[in-house]
Amino acid sequence: MYRLADVYLRAPHLRDPMKALSILLGPVDDAYKSTVGGLFKDRKQNNFFHGVWRIPTSDIDRSGNFAAHMFRSVSLTLDTLSERGDWRHLVHIFHQLRKQPPEDKRGFLGEGDRVYLARRAFNLIQPTLLIWLNQLSRSLSGNMQNLLAAVAHSGHVDDPSVAPQALSSSDPSQMGSFINLETLTQIYRLHCVSYSRNCLPGVSPNRTNKESSPSGGPNDGPSSLGALEISGFAEVLTLAYRLCPSAWVSLTDL
Repeated sequence: MYRLADVYLRAPHLRDPMKALSILLGPVDDAYKSTVGGLFKDRKQNNFFHGVWRIPTSDIDRSGNFAAHMFRSVSLTLDTLSERGDWRHLVHIFHQLRKQPPEDKRGFLGEGDRVYLARRAFNLIQPTLLIWLNQLSRSLSGNMQNLLAAVAHSGHVDDPSVAPQALSSSDPSQMGSFINLETLTQIYRLHCVSYSRNCLPGVSPNRTNKESSPSGGPNDGPSSLGALEISGFAEVLTLAYRLCPSAWVSLTDL
């Protein structure tokens, strides 16, 4: 299944990322009818490899052979999700891989590979989310132009409460294309996680300057601004807020 998914993802004459993703994860979109069961279709919240059968006796399998195949399969899944802009499944995989599994559920990945893939899944969330937001912004550009035209026609350009009211009275299908408060909250939580990770001493943005410190000792820690810049989610959060009319209405009610 890995080879088949790789062909659909990389072969120019057969390229179909959605089909490759359905081979790996199963049907992820109700609009796409998949006829192939996914490799990780039966995954659970606490076990990404649930439903994947492996030889229970380690003496039969060559050392590391099965774990190496699982590593390639998960890595290909992350590449496919990132290319499609599916940041939500990247978040799910990050949570499924970040914790060490119980003893009876180990053997699918080496411990170092599991940690690496969990970090890679998290690192792919920010650029993938930015791509998704930019695509959403472009698709809504026409709706926003209509909104601005409606506000200008009303003669209340300087009134900040007019824009949310005009938007709420527009086509409901257009409202459904915007980001809701739940999604905005989830993006904010990702921003907080990324910020806290970059504030840790082990990932200090100033750790490369330890040798150049006047005292010769380690730095006291990264500045909040440095951690914020490395996080990268501040830009994503700003763009997401602009696409969340519910947040605008909340501010105008204050």
